[in-house]
Amino acid sequence: MTQTRPTILIADDDPLSRLFVRNALEPAGMTVAEATGGQDALVKFEALAPDLVVLDIMMPDMDGYLTCSRLRTLPRGKRVPILILTGLDDAHSIAQAYQHGATDFITKPVNATILCHHVRYMLRTNNVLHALIRSESRLELAQRIARIGNWDWNPKTNRLMNYAACWACVRRISAAPSRPS
Repeated sequence: MTQTRPTILIADDDPLSRLFVRNALEPAGMTVAEATGGQDALVKFEALAPDLVVLDIMMPDMDGYLTCSRLRTLPRGKRVPILILTGLDDAHSIAQAYQHGATDFITKPVNATILCHHVRYMLRTNNVLHALIRSESRLELAQRIARIGNWDWNPKTNRLMNYAACWACVRRISAAPSRPS
């Protein structure tokens, strides 16, 4: 089984911050795509379908809070992990980030090793979530099939035989009052 490199979208108006994230994540086996602002991030998110988004809060065209909220309204954006990476470290900024849909929050300056660990953990957690969703879907399908009853295919007649329906007929016939002869 081959594993693909996860794609990380970094949205920050500061080229040095984007370079720092790229230099931290690419050697760790991740592909990094860059957006220069919030609007650019929305466009690139739709085009690239990244596995994780890293957002700065302070961007000129659209701040990270609004970008995060808008990402969460997109079909693929509902479950993608979003990491806020910003110089704002007050309680209000942190609360705002989570209220707008952030998955995690790290303040700048950040250690590259810590950033890599956060991103890996978020990706792993998201993979587990997707596996759980797939498992629940399979379970739901199995439960629906189980409610249908037992089926058997007769290759000679090319027909399916529903044993549950047959047994229901047998029960109805055996429960019916007998006719006088």
